[in-house]
Amino acid sequence: EVSSLANAACVLWLMGKQTKSLQVSKQSIQLAVEINHPFTSTYAHFFHGVAYQLSGDIANALLQAEKTIALAKKYDFTFWLPTGEMLKAWALMQENPAEEFLGLFEESLKAHKQTGNRVAIPYFTALLVGCYLLLEKPARALPIIDPCLQQINKTGQRFFEPELYRLKAAALLMSHPHSDKIEHTLQHAIDLATRQSSFTLLLRATYDLCRIWQQQGKGQQAIEKLTAILAQFDDTQASEDLRKAVSLL
Repeated sequence: EVSSLANAACVLWLMGKQTKSLQVSKQSIQLAVEINHPFTSTYAHFFHGVAYQLSGDIANALLQAEKTIALAKKYDFTFWLPTGEMLKAWALMQENPAEEFLGLFEESLKAHKQTGNRVAIPYFTALLVGCYLLLEKPARALPIIDPCLQQINKTGQRFFEPELYRLKAAALLMSHPHSDKIEHTLQHAIDLATRQSSFTLLLRATYDLCRIWQQQGKGQQAIEKLTAILAQFDDTQASEDLRKAVSLL
């Protein structure tokens, strides 16, 4: 049941139900505490951290990452240690973008892959790409995106596929700002998110496209498109993504 609740929180976030996502994630933690089973607790803390990461709550994502790491070290959970460290590295990068934390993420992702596990690789790759872009290093971001997208076709782990295309467009915008591939890639991200009913990833890709449109003098078109997406959400202040989108209007 803890696992079901933890994963349901992620699904709810993708569906655009931000407040419900965190509520369900907190239920998974509460249940894990009642069960008092170390592996289950580690699982719950990591996914609770993911729920905070997705919503843009850096401080709480870091807190849950540290709890995951502490439990993983105490009970020698070799799978959960690098996943917790990646989440920690992401949070530290948001607070203070630095090569030190980028290196921690890269090493942790390498350790995660060495366990032979391929679960959630698209998610972790997207986080790493985001970290590269924080340091304005699109040349390091772009080469890892396409191989991950190719791997998705083999594994079927498509839940973060739209986000990888969005980030690819962001990296292209940073490195080749006049490329005609940028809008095409964003539109592909939008199409994928629409087919998946992933309203939050749809919002992210639409936000990026609308920022470009505003710079092109298509402000009214951007407002209309973004307003239509925001209408799918009950609480437009429930996450960092929503707050950013509202501020663009």
